[in-house]
Amino acid sequence: LLDFLKEECEQRGATIVYATHIFDGLESWATHVVYIKDGKLKRFEKLSELNEMRNAVNLLQVVESWLRAENKDKDNKPPMPATQFKMASQLSEVSPFTSRRHMAYYR
Repeated sequence: LLDFLKEECEQRGATIVYATHIFDGLESWATHVVYIKDGKLKRFEKLSELNEMRNAVNLLQVVESWLRAENKDKDNKPPMPATQFKMASQLSEVSPFTSRRHMAYYR
């Protein structure tokens, strides 16, 4: 599939936005990397210019380091006041657009 998409991009001058949690083999396919956190663009770089890729085995290792750093930041933040937590949980129960499923990657 990735070979087909790459060929289509080259022949037609198209762009593929591939949003995934599976990174196997993407370091040889992707040209750019976008990292979004809390709905905000945190990084947008050419994969070939990504400093972390110089010392990493693969793209998964780089993304995993970003996620681990993000989790450390969350651990250092003060807990949300109970009133805000109650309101947030009530909103998530009402909204049909809020996912109740969570995905995690474990090595």
